[in-house]
Amino acid sequence: MKKIIFSIYTLFASTYFLSGQDISASLGTGTFVQGLSPVTNTINVVELPNTVKTVFYATDASNTNQHDTFTDNDGSDGFNWETDMGLLPQGTVISAEFFDANDISLGYSNDLVLDIMSTPSWITNGGSATNVIVSGSTI
Repeated sequence: MKKIIFSIYTLFASTYFLSGQDISASLGTGTFVQGLSPVTNTINVVELPNTVKTVFYATDASNTNQHDTFTDNDGSDGFNWETDMGLLPQGTVISAEFFDANDISLGYSNDLVLDIMSTPSWITNGGSATNVIVSGSTI
């Protein structure tokens, strides 16, 4: 009997806690240019059951440096985050964490790896642009 209960718990845990939920972006994952702003990208997630709050994180690939966060407490239209791709640095990864009504973490989404080019020198030197076309890694 204990073995059956453990097996059911393991199946439940692997389904809800170990596998990441889907995450997507309205503009896709890139290519974006750091410094060209505003470029609003809506990040959407498929939340876990019983989610009442979702916290979005924009970090580096190693998840050690946090660039930005956003908390969505209103799931009436799904859980999402509108963020400006021009304000995020090269190497940014976005993920989401789901919370229940007791503020207990239910799990995380998969990582959404963004393709962001570093700031071009002409922006750093005070330049500006209109009608920019980004193709691959060239502007």
